Amino acid sequence: MESEASIYLRRYEEASTKAFSGLESAINAVIGLEKLFAFVDSYRNFYEIISSIDRFLGNRKRKAFYLLDRNICERIPINPLPELEKIASTFLDVRFDGNRLIGRIRKSPDIRMTGWEIEVSVEAII
Repeated sequence: MESEASIYLRRYEEASTKAFSGLESAINAVIGLEKLFAFVDSYRNFYEIISSIDRFLGNRKRKAFYLLDRNICERIPINPLPELEKIASTFLDVRFDGNRLIGRIRKSPDIRMTGWEIEVSVEAII
């Protein structure tokens, strides 16, 4: 982790471009992004990160899943969830319920899917 978000994002962009360049298609799971936002000290830096994420969108060779902890996001000075929901093509809220994961679709390219719930057994994932 770099002290400046811009340095971290530039290095991430370089590494991901190199990693995905030779692939026909890829799935990119991004975890811990909320921690990057936790160190943001101004709206300028906040929107620099949002803009960097937005540049990744639209790459048809890459499907990205950004997994963020809502509890952390809502406690940091500038909550990134509203802006991330704006730029995301699909947005789900996921919660644990016993041995199940339940996801509620809050945003989808297919408006008819908004509000649907998806249920998956944790055992099925493992």
